[in-house]
Amino acid sequence: MTKKKGKLRCSVGIFAYNEEVNIGRLLEAINGQRLRQVEIAEVYVIASGCTDSTESIVKSLQKKNKKIHLVSESERKGKASAINLFLRAAKEKILVLISADVIPQKDAIERLVGAFKDPEVGMAGSRPVPVNRKDNLIGFAVNLEWKLHYLISLRSPKMGEMVAIRRTFTKIDSKSAVDEPSIEVIISAQGYRIVYVPTSKVNNKGPETIRNFLRQRRRIYAGQLALLQRYNYRPPTLNSVVLVRTLFSAIDYRPRTILYTLGTIALEIIARLFGWIDFHFQTRDHSVWKMVPR
Repeated sequence: MTKKKGKLRCSVGIFAYNEEVNIGRLLEAINGQRLRQVEIAEVYVIASGCTDSTESIVKSLQKKNKKIHLVSESERKGKASAINLFLRAAKEKILVLISADVIPQKDAIERLVGAFKDPEVGMAGSRPVPVNRKDNLIGFAVNLEWKLHYLISLRSPKMGEMVAIRRTFTKIDSKSAVDEPSIEVIISAQGYRIVYVPTSKVNNKGPETIRNFLRQRRRIYAGQLALLQRYNYRPPTLNSVVLVRTLFSAIDYRPRTILYTLGTIALEIIARLFGWIDFHFQTRDHSVWKMVPR
């Protein structure tokens, strides 16, 4: 059942690869959520090919919290594959999907799952809040990217980092490099609404080097092009007019900000160029994402 004693029940899925630094903090944050109208019935950690102590940390916490379940994937096959494992294991009709490298704020799950009181809602997305410093180019770029994500999502919802879905399907494309947009395609085709919940916030640490920033943005762009070709689905950030208009409304015009903004634009152009090459010439498989070191 989705509802019990007036509450919305949900299953939480966490997708982890070598997350020993954050997995304990994340599970504690989930356990410490302020919940009134929502109940977390179970928490699944999908550990994909972990070679560090991620699984042992989860097993230790399982002894204290019987809601926690560990699903070990011996071979790392990518996040989309891990999501499919969660879809098979979870029991509730509302599912929360969380990347293992974030920390939800105290009432994030309450606010996110609360959107499903509306039976027309099929998917809801949280607002990622970067914790990167802004006083260097990459930290500025990460903060600017997520600020644009926020502003665009207020008008045209775009999912990322933590989402909730109504269970209306059994699997997604296991080769997808952009799992949330892949789910958006399915939910939209079924006639459900997709909503953005900016008050549901998750702290997120982005890349800290140019190399890792380019790697992440390259993968995302290649995945978006694949969605466009296969499903004719265009995420809002593929609309250059919307992106440029939002960018000019988001920046201030101090000299260093202008310099960093131009640097961010240059990095994004480079990343999209490589992503375009990856997509059109099949030079790289992005379904198994590379870790961004912290």
